Amino acid sequence: QGAKVRFHPVELPESGQMRLNRLYPGTIIKPALRTILIPRPMTATVGGQPVIGIDLLEWAISVVAVAQPRESVRSA
Repeated sequence: QGAKVRFHPVELPESGQMRLNRLYPGTIIKPALRTILIPRPMTATVGGQPVIGIDLLEWAISVVAVAQPRESVRSA
């Protein structure tokens, strides 16, 4: 999604929304669409390149862990 990574479907409690906004500045939360957009991670704050490959996947896993703490994740 350009400079942001889209996560969908996501239903966040208010505490999860506040946590995401604090940890990932620039996050856009769209509750009606059950979507969150988080700025894509970069290798450096200034002049860095986008994170790719396994590092991007590990970052995405950490976002999901923050957004949906283990006790609130539904069993598959």
